[in-house]
Amino acid sequence: MKHRIYFVTLMLTMICFITSCSKESDNTITTMRHAINFKVGLSDAKGQSKGHNYPWLYFQNAEDYCSAVENIVLLDERYSDIADFEDALSYQSMRNTLTEEQRDSLRVFDEVLAALLNPEGKIQIGEYLLTINLIEHNLYVEDLSGNVSPFYMSTEDNFLDYINGKISKEELENSLQGQSSKLTKEDELTCEEDLTYYPNTKITMKLSASNAGIYSSIYSKISRTVVYLNGAPELFLQVQSGSYYRIKSTNQLVYMAATSNGGTSLFYKIRSYYSTTRFNIHDYSYTVYFSCEDQPYNPIQHTYHIPYYH
Repeated sequence: MKHRIYFVTLMLTMICFITSCSKESDNTITTMRHAINFKVGLSDAKGQSKGHNYPWLYFQNAEDYCSAVENIVLLDERYSDIADFEDALSYQSMRNTLTEEQRDSLRVFDEVLAALLNPEGKIQIGEYLLTINLIEHNLYVEDLSGNVSPFYMSTEDNFLDYINGKISKEELENSLQGQSSKLTKEDELTCEEDLTYYPNTKITMKLSASNAGIYSSIYSKISRTVVYLNGAPELFLQVQSGSYYRIKSTNQLVYMAATSNGGTSLFYKIRSYYSTTRFNIHDYSYTVYFSCEDQPYNPIQHTYHIPYYH
């Protein structure tokens, strides 16, 4: 069954405000328009006989895909919301179709990755339809042109290297076989804890670092089940200064430090690292400080570390 693809250029324009100071004027507010512009398509046919129940995103090449990732991160962190991107395409993503609990069970913690994948974990780059399985640590790669037989690769490798001719199919397959015995559940760099706050109120603290073959990230989130009004306890999330990831080829340490504003919303998050190329998640140390302030009573404070060295 052929899949009809429609291809569009998606432009979302946001308004952001910049506050500046000068000798002539104290606080002047100016408005700057920021255009989010990238090319993306959406498959039209589902093809249930082949196990395709939802349309998936389609990018003509790796460059379009990388540009989309950069812009979707901006939507999530600065200008608006990922829902703007999904709504513009009438797109059923894993993020807006599955619950957070369902996504967590699939080990898809980062909302940017969840927006890139359809509910079945599929995405297309060039002629290649990818099905990502973070539970099994692999990608199933199908060449829709029929030139290359389907194959599996590890999420620890970078599929974009294959598209760009830096690694062969055989090398990816051999790498998967060599890593399958090493990548066990104990190697998943995630921490999660649920704490009961007030009756029927749950505080959840999450920390994850993962490679997905086409996207890598370090993602932290603190959330609760009940909305509070003004004067209620505040959630707070901070990545401690001195946390880092290591670039193995140059032995360079890249430091990360980020702090959420805190407040009375349902959740706060920090994406301390993201990239379309993999990083060695076993060669870095990462620490996050979570707190739920209830002064002068009993503040909930926890620090989590995920240092793995293999």
